[in-house]
Amino acid sequence: MKLCTRFFEHAYINPRGDVRICSWNNVVIGNLLTDTMEDIWQSDQRKKLLEGLLRGERFECREGECPHCINDELVEMSEEEIREMWEKSKFPLELNCAFDYRCNHVCPSCRHEIYVPSKEYIDNMKTIAGRLGEILPKAKHIFLSGSGDLFANPETMHMLEHLKPENPEFHMNIETNDTLFKDNWSRISHLAQYIKGITITVNSYDRRTYAYLAGKDNLEILKENLAFISELKEKYGFEIKITMVVQDSNFRQIPEFIDTSLNTYHADTVILRPVFMWFQISRLEWWYKNVQNPAHIYHQEYLEIMKDPICSDPRVVHWGTRDEKESVTLQDIMQEQN
Repeated sequence: MKLCTRFFEHAYINPRGDVRICSWNNVVIGNLLTDTMEDIWQSDQRKKLLEGLLRGERFECREGECPHCINDELVEMSEEEIREMWEKSKFPLELNCAFDYRCNHVCPSCRHEIYVPSKEYIDNMKTIAGRLGEILPKAKHIFLSGSGDLFANPETMHMLEHLKPENPEFHMNIETNDTLFKDNWSRISHLAQYIKGITITVNSYDRRTYAYLAGKDNLEILKENLAFISELKEKYGFEIKITMVVQDSNFRQIPEFIDTSLNTYHADTVILRPVFMWFQISRLEWWYKNVQNPAHIYHQEYLEIMKDPICSDPRVVHWGTRDEKESVTLQDIMQEQN
C-alpha cells in the first residue's frame, strides 16, 4: 500500500501543545503540556495509528492542500515494511515547531490584530519549549515556525539559543517574515552550519500592497534583511525560498514579484502559495481573497497573469490545491453559514 512516511518519524506541535503526525493531518496523539514527547510517541494513542495504517486508513489527511499528497510523495510499502519502520521509530526525528502564534505582523490572510498572549499562554509556551528542548538535540530535522514568527517568540528563541545538536544528520529550516532576522542573527548564528533553508514570506514588493498585507510599512527593513540573508547564503550555502500568498490584492504583481525575488534577492525558489483558512481568517474572508477559486470575479484575470513566461520558470513552485478547479460560489458560503 502507498503511505506517507510522516506517520513514522514526523511530529507537528501547535500552540495548544497538541502533537500531530503532520500539519496537514488533524489526528492528535498527545499534548506536550501534560506529557513528554517520548511518552507521547510510545503511547497507546499513537499505537492505534499503526492498526489504522495496516487497514489503509488516511486519518483525516487534508490531501487537497498537502503538498506531499498533491505531489504524490507517498511510498509503496508492504505490511512487513510498515511494522519494521514503526518499531524503529522511538521518537520523532522530524519536528515541526509551530507552537507560538506571536508575530510582529498582522497579515489579513492570517489574523486581524497583533496576538496579545495571556500569562497562562506564556507559561504554556515555556512548558512546550522546555519539553521540546529536551528532544531537539536528538532530532534529524527541525522546522520553525509556521504559526507566528520565531524571532517574535521569546521562548522559541531561548530554546534555539541553548540548542546543541547531537545527531550528526541534524539540519533545520526556518520560516519567517524576515523583518526581525538581522537583529536576532547573533542569537542563532551558532546554528548557521545546520541551516538548510530559509523560507521568507514577502507577499509583495510594492510598498502600498506590502504595508496592507503585513499590517505595517516596514518594507525597507525587509529589503535590508533580504540583502543580509543573501550575504549569509554566500557564506553558508543554504537555500532561500521566497513566498507570496496569492490573493486578490497582490496577484497582478506575480511576474514582477518572481523577477525581483530571483534576480535581486537571489532566491533559489519562489513559492506561489494559496490562501488557506488559517488561524483567524473566516471562510467568507477566504472566499473574497482566493483568486484561485474559479468562481472568484478575478479568476480569469489571474489565469491570464499566470501565462507570463516567468511563471513557468523551473524555480517557481505553484503550490495550488487539488480542488482548485472546483468552484466555490458566494452562495455556497452563505448557505454553509446558515
